[in-house]
Amino acid sequence: MTRQTLPALRILAAAGFWAAVTAVSAVELQAQNPMPQGFYMGAHLNGSSLQFTDQSTTESGGGVGFRLGWGFTPNLTVFLGADGASMEGGDYTLGQGDLGVRYHFASETRRGAPYVDGAFSYWLAETFELGPKVEIGGPAFTLGGGYLHFFSSSVAFDVGVRLGFGRFDEVRTGNLTVGIDEPARTARFNLGISWFAGAGGG
Repeated sequence: MTRQTLPALRILAAAGFWAAVTAVSAVELQAQNPMPQGFYMGAHLNGSSLQFTDQSTTESGGGVGFRLGWGFTPNLTVFLGADGASMEGGDYTLGQGDLGVRYHFASETRRGAPYVDGAFSYWLAETFELGPKVEIGGPAFTLGGGYLHFFSSSVAFDVGVRLGFGRFDEVRTGNLTVGIDEPARTARFNLGISWFAGAGGG
């Protein structure tokens, strides 16, 4: 062995060591975070805003929400969710229900997964400010996105933003229902925890 071959051997040894460390790290992350399939559920804090299309003011409030879903693949899931918020200091409540599809940009070699989703939604606002309960409701479509960061193979921190576009099409009070046409849009910011049963513990 000559002096000229020693630097080359050192470089090869260092490269081999780095490749081994990288491979071990990837295996550890894969073991910790294969994107789970099957049933999952989540709970979150919710911040909501509502703006009627023909008005410049935006009303906002906070509350809680939940989500139940099923992952057919590591990437594609369906979900059912609901958010409720007390708006403008408790003057009225705004509920938003969703039935939708989520796509995870999942990787088995990292601990996080960005996602996008879309849902058919229903809005329901309720108030007692006028005496008897008054409800206004209507259909909407929601687009959103977010990020999952896994603390373990089954528990993830979940942050997401959703934008809703729709209209309130009826007012109900007692036995009286009146049709209306009030286009509106909503925004939601959710911050919570999701649990994936398909991960099998963790």
